[in-house]
Amino acid sequence: NPLKFTVEGDDDIKLFPEDDEPVDILNIKRGLISALAVPVLEEDRNRRMPTIYGMCKTGYTVNAREDIATDVTLNRDLSKCDNFSPVKDHTSPLALITGLHYPLAQLIRSSQTCNYKFDNAQKHMTSASCTENHMLVPFSY
Repeated sequence: NPLKFTVEGDDDIKLFPEDDEPVDILNIKRGLISALAVPVLEEDRNRRMPTIYGMCKTGYTVNAREDIATDVTLNRDLSKCDNFSPVKDHTSPLALITGLHYPLAQLIRSSQTCNYKFDNAQKHMTSASCTENHMLVPFSY
């Protein structure tokens, strides 16, 4: 499954899935692209950053600093990104009545936390780890 995506400028990331690509493979690809989108730390906190989900309000914390920030954590609420649209799974048990995919998608809250580590001497990313949480709101309690 080849990973095909484009990045134009600072704020336009597009993923091009294969025809009939399984949802799990598509999600793996989204995770890879999200992890590779290195943050720009010179901007204000909580700025809108480009992700595979669109432009997302992003908060960040610098956990360690030498000459540059060497350990950074980002937090995003994916359900508030400007192009967020969950993949529609037509075999979902929640899709008991056809046409309810959009209202059901509004019941999902999604967040992402990414941690980046940078090499202080060569100033490049050495590791990236992203975790996404998806919660169906009616069952969250």
